[in-house]
Amino acid sequence: MSCNFCIGELNRGLPLSCMANPTAGREATWSDSDYGTADTRRRVLVVGGGPAGLEAARVAAERGHEVHLWERESELGGRLRTAARGVGRSDLNKLVTYERAQLERLGVEVVLKKEATAEAIAALEPDVVVQATGSVPHEEIALEGDVLDANDLIADTTLAGRSVAVLDFEGAWRAASVSETLATAGHHVRLLSPGPGLLWDINSYSQMLILERLRQADVEFFTLTRVLSWDGKTLTFKDGTAEQKTLTDVDSVCVVSPGAPAPAPITTTADFDIEIIGDALAPRDLLQVVYQGHELGRRL
Repeated sequence: MSCNFCIGELNRGLPLSCMANPTAGREATWSDSDYGTADTRRRVLVVGGGPAGLEAARVAAERGHEVHLWERESELGGRLRTAARGVGRSDLNKLVTYERAQLERLGVEVVLKKEATAEAIAALEPDVVVQATGSVPHEEIALEGDVLDANDLIADTTLAGRSVAVLDFEGAWRAASVSETLATAGHHVRLLSPGPGLLWDINSYSQMLILERLRQADVEFFTLTRVLSWDGKTLTFKDGTAEQKTLTDVDSVCVVSPGAPAPAPITTTADFDIEIIGDALAPRDLLQVVYQGHELGRRL
């Protein structure tokens, strides 16, 4: 999938890892072919079919549990599916395809367009409920005009006007992807970062490549920015010089932020154990949420 997490982790002085295969670099403790058999077979309900939920469901089923997965949307994948719509990122669909095939092989009951209501969960009588319900947008800045969400724009660039300012509070792939996708579709894109650099959470191997692609797509870069206002056309901000500056003819603003955990569909109960994973616990990158789903599956 060319995500470069493996070599990127080494470049950061961290152990080798892999976004698609959390056992990579951990072979001494985690076999990639033998997951062991759980001491007690339990009925496990995974709520949410994003990257963390899919991996948790797969590994729990490998260990012999009876696993059910409910997804409220009509497709599996969560933010993997959204990310794969970005320019040059379609290979991310391979992970969703793999997980779906494994769940089918293992006999996991997957139900799409299913809301995890308290009544529905109680009727299933699970022993464990895994909340993998993802995150929701979080308002990082209050502006007068309507602010657009990066996920929505990656899926449909026509939602934005001709000139778009992307305010990046995350420093990761969503800002890069929405900027490139919009620019490739013919929009004039300006990418604003609050820090001294751009896309700071992308490893250096991928960062240098995506920045070059953005330059070739005529994306403009601004760093050390603090946005003050946007009236629907003029965006006012300060940068490292502390001078007030403006960008004119800004038709749309897209705010990219880590978001916040989605509201929990269930609360504490004595009827079953609850585990919270992925962005539902804390929004993070794909490497971390897939790892957490895998670790939970082995622990059940």
